[in-house]
Parts: sequence; structure tokens; C-alpha cells
Amino acid sequence: MHKRRRVITGLRNTEEKKGVALYHVVYESETCTDAASALFDLLRKTADKYPGQARHLVIDIDGHVDAHGHYDQGMYDLQQHFCLEYLFPYCTSVWVPVRNCRIYNPVQQRDDIPDRLDIGNGTGDAS
Repeated sequence: MHKRRRVITGLRNTEEKKGVALYHVVYESETCTDAASALFDLLRKTADKYPGQARHLVIDIDGHVDAHGHYDQGMYDLQQHFCLEYLFPYCTSVWVPVRNCRIYNPVQQRDDIPDRLDIGNGTGDAS
């Protein structure tokens, strides 16, 4: 099985805010729920290992596109809603393919990440 998550310390561009880069590839075989769980787990573990460090989330998606090259609904929702709405407050910046740019958090990232994620209720709310 492929190693699907890795934490990369530092960023290549020295002008970026220093911190920890969180990189995750969503493979074609993964569901939106699998990917959301993996991303939350990566965020939680990184915050525990590197407390107070700026977190820069980057995701890549393998497949999950239709004949027109658009992301399927699950991967669109993962990027637009889960990453850019739910995870965004806990990161200094987020890069998702659907936006094709890094989006910086205009306020200080939050460090009060919930202990677990309850995505079974369909809202993405932490419990």
C-alpha cells in the first residue's frame, strides 16, 4: 500500500511564512469520506507534533474527474467546503486544485483543533 500522508517540514520559497507543509494526495480509489478523515488526521497529528507552527495544507487529487475534466461532486465538496471552510481556520494557508492558488488565512490560525471529526452526520462538524 502507498504511504498516503507525509509531513514536510519547511517550505521551498523562503518568502513564505515559515512553518510546516502538510501534503496529501487523494488517490482515485479513495472516497471523499476517506480523504476527509485522512486530512483531519494529518492536521491533528501535525498540530500535536509541531505546536504553534504555521500549517500550510496542500492537496493533490488523482482522478475523480468527469469527461469534461471537472472534479466529481465529492472531490469538489472536499476542496471547496471541507478544506476551504472547515480546515481553513486551523491553517495559515491552503492550496487546493479547484482554486489552483494558495489561499492565506487573513487571521491567525486556530490551534484548538477538535480531538476527533464526526463526518457521519453530513455537516463536517467536530464533536
